[in-house]
Amino acid sequence: MRNFIESVLNQFADNITDNVFLMIQNDPVLMREYLNLLNSSNQNHVDLNTLNSNIGREIKIRFSLDNTGICDNPSSTLIQTYERHKII
Repeated sequence: MRNFIESVLNQFADNITDNVFLMIQNDPVLMREYLNLLNSSNQNHVDLNTLNSNIGREIKIRFSLDNTGICDNPSSTLIQTYERHKII
């Protein structure tokens, strides 16, 4: 049982960044907020790379993950690559 649980959690961690961006992409409210951050002409305006990098960095910190390599074929259309992770 322990091996199964470990396998499931490791697979989840491996693709967590892609899944977070898919969640943003598929949620109309989150997607609107994401686009507003990119398109805003006020002080909160950020570029795509900065926003996506900050989201990716926070995922790693929040869930205490280590990097394992780059994935260059994400399911989310919001990103072109993402860092794969493993649980520390």
